[in-house]
Amino acid sequence: MAQEEIFNRKKPNIHKLKAYGFKQEGESYLYKQYFFHDEFYCVVEVSDHVECHVYDALLNEEYYLLHSSLTQGTYASQVKESYQALLEDIVTHCFEDQLFVYDQTMRIAKWIEDNYHLTPEFPWKNNHYAIYRHQDNRKWITIIMYIEKSKIAEGTGMCEVMNVKVLPADVKNLILEEGIYECYHMNKKNWVSIILDDTLEDSRIEELLQQSYLLTKSSK
Repeated sequence: MAQEEIFNRKKPNIHKLKAYGFKQEGESYLYKQYFFHDEFYCVVEVSDHVECHVYDALLNEEYYLLHSSLTQGTYASQVKESYQALLEDIVTHCFEDQLFVYDQTMRIAKWIEDNYHLTPEFPWKNNHYAIYRHQDNRKWITIIMYIEKSKIAEGTGMCEVMNVKVLPADVKNLILEEGIYECYHMNKKNWVSIILDDTLEDSRIEELLQQSYLLTKSSK
């Protein structure tokens, strides 16, 4: 299981992080742990996302072979298994399950459920894509994606993005609004993307969702 999958849809519990041994440094929480007979150590940093790095304890250099796909049945594969077991233990003791990553996404999901009585579908195995659709015509109202921010905007790391359908004539002006971008992964003439990081107010997102709902509903 990839590192990203281990922490996917997980929210850190600060009290549990501290109890586990994480130390606060600025706005982050850091944890260092030796593993695999103390031949390696990992450093886990938890902030608005999770970063993990593994080092060879003897050389004190990052162990990049851990991320190679050619490690099955090898020494490196055993190291990887031990490392993943450590990360899974951290998740078990320090993180909690949640439907989405961002707080704004959670609020918008509740708004959709309260107003349209819809819950998300996760049709793909990795759970990085959640779909809300009409029950009668099965058309998508919106899709929420967990993707690399660099795919639609400047910046690094992962982010949650929502696509909504809009009027083609409105696209040019909409993407001038802070927090709204040319559509990722779908037709740029009819859809726009919104990063759900509180840049755009909930009320504005709800307004765009209402329009997307109407544009995708059955005509009868």
